[in-house]
Amino acid sequence: MGQLIPAMAGQRGGLGWTRVGRSTMDYYGLKLNFTHATTIVNVFWGFVTLLLLLLQFIMDTFIVLALVAIGMSGHSTLLGSLTAEYGTIKFKRMW
Repeated sequence: MGQLIPAMAGQRGGLGWTRVGRSTMDYYGLKLNFTHATTIVNVFWGFVTLLLLLLQFIMDTFIVLALVAIGMSGHSTLLGSLTAEYGTIKFKRMW
């Protein structure tokens, strides 16, 4: 059951008293409804998304650096020769 609070003009119930539904909860003295909860969840997932994008940028940077290091190792390893050869062919096609 909700509690009765004074209603303002234009609110549901008009002038007089209106009942606050169960969607409003008292959280540390703050009245939070589903709109507030949705906003909080959206801000949280926004921060998570930004952190994941930053992590992806860092990981991509290290992957590229690792591939460059493997390619610069020349023909000492099979993987190095493959990446070096691909880079040479790609460079010749550019010119």
